[in-house]
This record gives sequence, C-alpha cells and structure tokens, in this order.
Amino acid sequence: MKKEEMIYGIHAAHAMLCTSPTDVIQLWLQANRHDKKINEIKSLAQKHHIVCEEIATIDLQKLVGEQVRHQGVVMLARFITDWTEEKLIQYIKNINQRIV
Repeated sequence: MKKEEMIYGIHAAHAMLCTSPTDVIQLWLQANRHDKKINEIKSLAQKHHIVCEEIATIDLQKLVGEQVRHQGVVMLARFITDWTEEKLIQYIKNINQRIV
C-alpha cells in the first residue's frame, strides 16, 4: 500500500492545506511565480508551519513527470483516503470563498 503521494495543482494543494495540513510532508513552489493564488498557498503553509521550497519549473516537472500540469505547485503528502462526510464538512467550513 502506498504511504505517500504527489499532489499537484493549485486547487488540490489548497484543499490539502485546508483539510489535512498535518499530512503534508514537503511543498515545492515555482520559483518565479508570485501571484495571488500562489501567495495564498504560501500563507496557508506558513500558518501550518510547512516549509515551502521554491524551485525552477523544470525541477517541478521532473518531480511529477512530463505529462502533468502542476500549475507551479507540487507537494508530497501522506496517502489520503477517500473523503468522508466529516472531512467534506470540515473543508466547507474552512473555505474563505464561495464554493458555488
């Protein structure tokens, strides 16, 4: 059974930081990207004392493979199981923006 998995993309990383920040092992961000979405990910990571390492785009691509669109965010996390109703409710309560 897998113990760790790579999670990539802004929305996936944001969800992980909101619902299961203690499961994040490592976070890598695209070095030359400093927009609102990336800054929000950085802020969430800092809030949960997760170190963000900024690396070159080519190095992010090497982490996840050539066919993957990482959007400047890659994280290594403990393997997560399917969402339970409680996890979904926790995520919805912690979100700061409209869902629908």
